[in-house]
Amino acid sequence: MVNSPTSLSSDFIRQINMNQDNSIQRSFMPGDKWLTYKLYTGVKTSEQFLMEIIQPMVLELESKDIIEKWFFIRYSDPDFHLRIRFLLKDNNHIGWLFKYFSEACRAYFNDEKIWKVQVDTYNRELERYGSSGMVLSESIFCIDSHSAIEIISTLDSYELDEHRWKIVLKLVDQLLNCFNYSIIHKYNLISELKDVFGNEFGMNKPLKVQLDSKFRREREEIVIILEDDENQPDYLEKCNQLIHDRIQPLKTVLNSLIELDKQDQLDVVLDRICKSYIHMLCNRFFRSRQRNHEFVIYYMLFKYYKSKVAIQKSKNKQVFLSQL
Repeated sequence: MVNSPTSLSSDFIRQINMNQDNSIQRSFMPGDKWLTYKLYTGVKTSEQFLMEIIQPMVLELESKDIIEKWFFIRYSDPDFHLRIRFLLKDNNHIGWLFKYFSEACRAYFNDEKIWKVQVDTYNRELERYGSSGMVLSESIFCIDSHSAIEIISTLDSYELDEHRWKIVLKLVDQLLNCFNYSIIHKYNLISELKDVFGNEFGMNKPLKVQLDSKFRREREEIVIILEDDENQPDYLEKCNQLIHDRIQPLKTVLNSLIELDKQDQLDVVLDRICKSYIHMLCNRFFRSRQRNHEFVIYYMLFKYYKSKVAIQKSKNKQVFLSQL
């Protein structure tokens, strides 16, 4: 476990909204300000590499003022690999960063833990995040990449990795709160995602019974996690500060995104952007079978939000009847 990263500091928060430009660049070839690496390795090794190499590397690059942002994605094309992207503050540092990154990876490469390294083009997903929302979205990716590595590292150090999915429940709910979504809005959004993934996985009665059973077994703990109960499980206590450190940077970015939406300057619906953020959050936290885990996350949140909506409706009805 390390100290709060530079990217979650006040300096990073101030940088988030700088240099916004309507003429957004779609693609960055090697040598441009965004530098993209593809590292082909094993699923388990990739996580070890993120914790042992990338985490300290990024902290050093930020402390030396070399990079403004960075993020990683787990990907298959079809071979599994990590995509790691750095936004340089000054293109004159690119030669230094090439050499620095190569030296950092050399031991893994020599031991054949990484079997191929490629420098590649970065094509922004403007259709998914919109031209006006792309730079802000990259800030979200940076925040979540830091959080993912730190939380995964913490869980790993205490041998608590089996609770990773429960931490993701908390982080998704936290993200929705930072969007200022009501409980009904959260329920509707997660319900849509649950239905999409249910169709993908061929939702049927046996699968529903299995998921409902899992929710019943975990319900008490899920409520404690999502409602900030004082009686927290050990794994949540270990990660609490890291989870809390994510809130202010998230709010800073999302407030700007929400303001663009209010001004009708987003070219992608806000809920759609939010869904993409949740999807990428799951990608960063689960090392394999990400969509399976993602479906479970949506189903557990759906069941929880459904119960909260029912309670709220019951209270509203009681208030209404008391006024008659």
